[in-house]
Amino acid sequence: MKMIELESEFDRQLETLLIKGYPKESNLSLEAFHQLVDPLKKELQNLSLSEIDVEKGLLPFVIVITDAVVPIEKAMSLVEREGKKGVVKLYPLAPEDFSLIDEVKLPDKEAYLLIDIDRGKDTINIPPNDAMKMIKKENRSPLSIEEGIALVTQFPEFLMKNNCY
Repeated sequence: MKMIELESEFDRQLETLLIKGYPKESNLSLEAFHQLVDPLKKELQNLSLSEIDVEKGLLPFVIVITDAVVPIEKAMSLVEREGKKGVVKLYPLAPEDFSLIDEVKLPDKEAYLLIDIDRGKDTINIPPNDAMKMIKKENRSPLSIEEGIALVTQFPEFLMKNNCY
C-alpha cells in the first residue's frame, strides 16, 4: 500500500467510527472526537507493514478507541458481523474483571493505532504458555479486549472460527 492508500484506509476507518456513533457514545462533540483521532493519521508514515490481507490475517493498522472513551460493552454492541450485533457474555464476570498481563504495554492514550497486526496462524493449537514465548520471541504482543473490538469493528471478517486473534 502506498501512503495515499494508507491515508484512505485511515479515512475509511474513521468514517466507520463516525457512522457507528462513536462520538455520541463517547459523549464527545464531533469536533472533539476528530481532535482525538485525527492526529493519529501522521503515524501512518512510520508503518512497516502496508498490506491488508484479511485471509492471511495481516493488517497494517487499526484505530483503537479505549474503554476510557467508549465503554467496552457499548463498543462491542456497535460491532456487526453477518447481520448480528456484538454482545458481551462473560457472566458472572464482566470486562472490567480482566486485566492486562504484564507482557502487554499499551499506549497511555485514549485513542491510538494498533500496528502490524497478525492474527497469529502460527500459534493455532499451541498451548498458551508456548504461544506467549513465540509471540515474545517475535517482539510482538497479544491483544487487549479494546484492540480486539477495534479489529472486528473495522474488519468483521477478521474474526474466523478457530483463529480469531
